[in-house]
Formats: sequence, C-alpha cells, structure tokens
Amino acid sequence: MVCKICGANNPDGAQFCDDCGAPLIEYNQQVQQQAVQSQMQQSQMQQLEQQRRQQQQRQQQMENQLLQQQQRQQQMENQLSQQQQKQLQNGHVTPQNQIQYRQQPNQMQQPVQSQYVSGQSIQQQPLQSQYTPQQPLQSQYTPQQQMQQQPIYSDKVKKGKSKGLLIFFIVLLLLAALTAVFIIFVLPKLSKGEPKGEYKNSDFGGYILFDEGVYAVYDNDGGYELGTYEIKNDEIIFTNVNGEVDHGRYNKKDNTVEYGYTFESNGEKETFDVDIDKDYVKSLKDNIKKAADTVCGDSDVISEAEELGAPYYIYGNELSEGHTAFTRALADKLGYGNDRVLSYLLENNYITIDISVNTSSKTTEVTFY
Repeated sequence: MVCKICGANNPDGAQFCDDCGAPLIEYNQQVQQQAVQSQMQQSQMQQLEQQRRQQQQRQQQMENQLLQQQQRQQQMENQLSQQQQKQLQNGHVTPQNQIQYRQQPNQMQQPVQSQYVSGQSIQQQPLQSQYTPQQPLQSQYTPQQQMQQQPIYSDKVKKGKSKGLLIFFIVLLLLAALTAVFIIFVLPKLSKGEPKGEYKNSDFGGYILFDEGVYAVYDNDGGYELGTYEIKNDEIIFTNVNGEVDHGRYNKKDNTVEYGYTFESNGEKETFDVDIDKDYVKSLKDNIKKAADTVCGDSDVISEAEELGAPYYIYGNELSEGHTAFTRALADKLGYGNDRVLSYLLENNYITIDISVNTSSKTTEVTFY
C-alpha cells in the first residue's frame, strides 16, 4: 500500500506509513468509495441506455400500431359510406342510421414522445384508442314508426329558431309598451273635452272666450267677468279674478258649454275689453303701484331710472323677459309667473301699463291703457 504523503510502499492492511507515520485507512476508504461510485455510474449509464433503446422500440411499435389503426379506420369509413349508399339506393335509411353514421368516432392517437431530464427518461403512458369498429347498421323501425320519428335539425336551424323567438318577444314587448303609453297618456287627452275659442248664446247675445286657461264672459255692450278655468271630467271650474268659484259643463259631442245658458262654438275668437271687471282692474292697478314703489327702494333700479329719464312701458313680454332691472324686480315682486290673467292680458296686448318713476321721492305713478 502506497503512502499518499511520502510515497513509501507499506504492507497491505497497514494503518500507518512505516516511513512517515501518516494514516493509511482514510485514503484507502476514499479510493474504495471512488471505485464503487465509478462502477455504479457505469451501471446506471448502461441501464439508462438500455431503457432509452427499449423506449425507442416501444415508440416505434406504437407508431406502427397507430398506422395500422388508421388504415383499419379508413377501411371502416369506406365500408360505412358504401353501406349508406346502398341503403339510400334501396330506401332503407332511417333516422337511427343517419344519427349513428354522423356520430362515428374519429379519434386518432397521438405519438408518444419521450422526454429526458438530467439524463433520465420519463416515459409517458400511451393513449388508448376509443375507436371501436361497428357493424353495418340495420334499420330497427317499421314504416309506421319511421313516420313518427322527429325530423333531424341542424344547429343552425335551432339557432335560427331561437333568434326568431327572441325577436318576436322583443317586438311583443315594444308593442305592449306603446299600447300602455297610448292608454295612459294619449287616450285620456283624446277622450277629454276642452273648449277653445269663442262660444256664443244667441238668446241674450253673450259670449264666453276660452284661451290658454283664461276665460272672459262678456256681451255686445261690454264684459262683466274675467278669470281662469280648469276642466275635470268635462266639468268646467270657473275662478274669477276676485277668487269666486263657479261650475259649468262641457259637452264634447255637441261642442257646447253649459254655464247658466247654453253656449255654442262659433269658431271665432273675439277680443274683450279690460273693463270686464272694474274692481279687478282697480285692485290690479293698486298692486302694481305698491310693487313698483317697493322696487324703487333698490339703488340699482333708481340709478337705472335716473339714467333713462323716461317712463317704463309694460306690455307684451316685458315682464316675462325682463329687459331692465326695473322690470325684472317688478315681475319678481308681483309673482308674475303665477298670475295667469295678468300675463294673458299683457302678452296678448289687451292692456298696456305706463309706470313713471320719481327718482327724488322714489315713488311711481301707474296708468293703464
């Protein structure tokens, strides 16, 4: 045994070197271990190489089997095709024949591939074919049973039917919605009567004018009632400018109004005098003067009046549009949007209001035309 330190030869089995005294057992063990490992590696390499060759052989066998299987399958398909053609010619094709022929499996087995990781082979399990040859199909139905068979529909036909049903239901919902709108909103307006224009009573020569929610009762000598009206179920509720309420009725069929007398439509729209209700005109004039005097307390309004140096003429849409600071403040003070009679008289040019402003005393003078 050779010493790894000094190189001296020593007897076999010696634990220490005779020349230098170095231990010999550890070195011998390492040498033995290396020899064993080398033998094991060689054996493993031989086994791996053998497995690789076996795997290649099995893979080649599988490929040959798959090729034979494909050939058998092609032959079977040819036989089925020939069988179906014969049945078509002889008139023996049944729904069962067609279904089974369309459902023939056509599954091919993929080749098994070998994968190697760190010199080792991982074998995949071969895929098993699910294809089983079938014998030529024989009809199991009598002619009467064949007549009762349900027809075969393709997926496209089924999808077309589903789409058609969906469109039908959408159209049905739209028609239902339009019908509901007509019943709720349109039909009440069509069935609800509403007088419009001038209605005349020939017995005493009186007239009633209905226009934009405002009514006026007058005769050939002048007027005597002015106010607003509202219709509920063909009943007319009259509210005059003094707040007094009275009731009448509208006959839609004959287009007549019953209000003490029977008034018939004459298809005309006459004008009426502002003297219809003198008490209303007086109270209106007082209200406008009071509101105008209050507005003049605003410094911007007085500055504007001093700059213009002229009266304010209120007519048409002056209060609704508010072209000046004075008219805007006056409309707000009067609550112009809520007084339908005043807005009707002004915007239809039945009355004109002249308001002169005294800038020194901050007072106004109101005149009606």
